[in-house]
Amino acid sequence: MKNLMQQQKIKNMLKDVEAALEEIVDFDDDFIREAALRNIRAGGKRLRPIFVLLTARYFGVKNAEVIKFAAIMELIHMSSLIHDDVNDHSDLRRGQTTLNAQYGNGVAVHVGDVVLIEALKKVFEVSHTKELLDILSKTAVEMSKGEIAQLASLFDVHQDLASYGYRIERKTALLIAICCQTGAILSNATKAQIDAFYRYGHHLGMAFQIKDDLMDIMPASKKIGKPIGHDLINGLINLPTILLLQRDFPEKQRVIDIIQSHFAGGQEDIDYVMSFVLQDDIIAECEAHIMHHISEAKAIVEQFDKNDTRGLLLDAANYVYERSV
Repeated sequence: MKNLMQQQKIKNMLKDVEAALEEIVDFDDDFIREAALRNIRAGGKRLRPIFVLLTARYFGVKNAEVIKFAAIMELIHMSSLIHDDVNDHSDLRRGQTTLNAQYGNGVAVHVGDVVLIEALKKVFEVSHTKELLDILSKTAVEMSKGEIAQLASLFDVHQDLASYGYRIERKTALLIAICCQTGAILSNATKAQIDAFYRYGHHLGMAFQIKDDLMDIMPASKKIGKPIGHDLINGLINLPTILLLQRDFPEKQRVIDIIQSHFAGGQEDIDYVMSFVLQDDIIAECEAHIMHHISEAKAIVEQFDKNDTRGLLLDAANYVYERSV
């Protein structure tokens, strides 16, 4: 089976989304328009619009408003990435210099705000406007809570799985879940169907973020323009490190001291901590967490009536687990 993103059906579905993205960001202000276009044309998986489109396709719906809403969800995601880069002091995104690195944090924040607001304005051009805006406004609040929690938790070695789950649910899982949920709403699905698609997206979103956190400490992180362990170096205590710090081992206090010192010893400190984080059993336990969510998502889909799109929804679950970037 081809990688989900290499399937012609998926490529065809995204062609109209790409056009809609460029149409929405055709702003009057030249600088903001070019900044937004630069981010769009840098690429990306377009996973969020894919979930909107796949959900609607499952119900036999393919129309202009679904395509527009899929583009809206990608722009909401894009605006969050611009803000994330400011919070994380990131210089690279998809191999390109970030807006904050090129123009400063102030400019990047405001460009992200414009993209977000203009995307939300487009919701008035699709059906179920009130319901969709209610969902998006609540989601924006929860995503912000997640970012605040993440900033408050930097270099905190006392985090547990519950606090980690709170963060990644809001950082990633929630937006993917509502892509599936809103795709079903735009298809006039039943409440039970809408709820099922939400749960499917939520599990894939949790798996997606855990996979991201795992890839951050693996050599594959070089493919996305980040040094290995970028998140940990910047104080993000993600699942691999949490699992390590839940264990007792002779060097644990030194590992804690190095993290709390913000890796004051430079590369030597980073290499030392990473040697413990990259243990095979830590990696295997992270993989088990990912597979739990993948299995839950697949179990939901397997309850759906069979059609061509059900297979693509299962392929999407496999993609989240198998992806290397």
